[in-house]
Amino acid sequence: RANPDQQRDIVADLADHSGFFRVSDITVTGEQRAFLDGMRAVYARMMRFGAMTGDELSSMAEAARQEAINNRME
Repeated sequence: RANPDQQRDIVADLADHSGFFRVSDITVTGEQRAFLDGMRAVYARMMRFGAMTGDELSSMAEAARQEAINNRME
């Protein structure tokens, strides 16, 4: 079982992978946009079922943004 720090890292990685906090470029096709929207919807659904407090959700969102920044720098 993952500890709270590991859980945060897992959710942050999923948020980054799903592109939840990213804006799609205007050049994406309709099919690409539908795919990206689907990935974001899966992440949002998982977060809806994860009985977290507002502070925990804010912490997860911040960790996800940091994960995205770190992945772009690699």
